[in-house]
Amino acid sequence: MLLENRLDEQENALVEDNLEMTRLGESNEQKAKRLIKDWTDKGFLTNYQNEEGEVIYEISSHTSKLMDWVVSLKKEDYIGTESKFKTLFAQLKELVEYSNENREKRLELLRAKKMEIEHQIQQLEMGEEVEVYEDYQIEPRYNSLNKLAKELLSDFKEVDDNFKGIIKEIYGRQTDNAEKR
Repeated sequence: MLLENRLDEQENALVEDNLEMTRLGESNEQKAKRLIKDWTDKGFLTNYQNEEGEVIYEISSHTSKLMDWVVSLKKEDYIGTESKFKTLFAQLKELVEYSNENREKRLELLRAKKMEIEHQIQQLEMGEEVEVYEDYQIEPRYNSLNKLAKELLSDFKEVDDNFKGIIKEIYGRQTDNAEKR
């Protein structure tokens, strides 16, 4: 058994060596085509045909998410915990408000919001200064919005990839049906 495994390893090594030798003679165009096919087969790229029938290659949604993740590893100059905390708190409040079916509780929450808005209006009408964010408050909020927008684009890319997969499947079925006729 040990000898058989060793011979299999040797044969695999020879096959790989022959493959490497064949690849050494490839032109750059052949290498590019081989790599694109390999990356598409592995799911790093997706392909589809445009209106003219040309095959178009794009990075897959998974590859895009990976690249976004790598970019997110970059050390931030400023970490905006205040804006993250406020976002978290606002989403928790919204979750509590919109997961409660109690009409009286909802009315109570809406009246409290109304009073808060009326209080802010009165303060401004009495001449109080308008509260605006400082630069240190703007930057993390902007970065958070930018990150969210990139995630949304990535989600749209994934939906687009799913539709392209469905279209490929439909074309494949039509081709199979046409061949059967």
